[in-house]
Amino acid sequence: MRHARFAVLAALTACWVGPLCAGAEAADARALADEILSAAGVPGGLCVLAGAGDGELAAELAAGGRFLVHGLEPDAAKADAAVRHIRSRGIYGQAWVEHYADKR
Repeated sequence: MRHARFAVLAALTACWVGPLCAGAEAADARALADEILSAAGVPGGLCVLAGAGDGELAAELAAGGRFLVHGLEPDAAKADAAVRHIRSRGIYGQAWVEHYADKR
């Protein structure tokens, strides 16, 4: 059951992250994080965020302290910016982003 809930959270995050990456602001990231967490129906855990963008959503998902958020970002400059944003919020470790380049 735990694995199913994680899969739901991962799938919901992947489905809803697209609009955020299109340039939404921090308020949108907070609203999106609230929607994802509510729909997932789990009290906490690990969230993997594919396409972490500027780090806003990763920071918001981690802000409540119930989730560890691991962001993956294919653009190295965006990954660096995301790390800076998360550090500026004082939650690096609760959330983190790394550059991921699929070399297949």
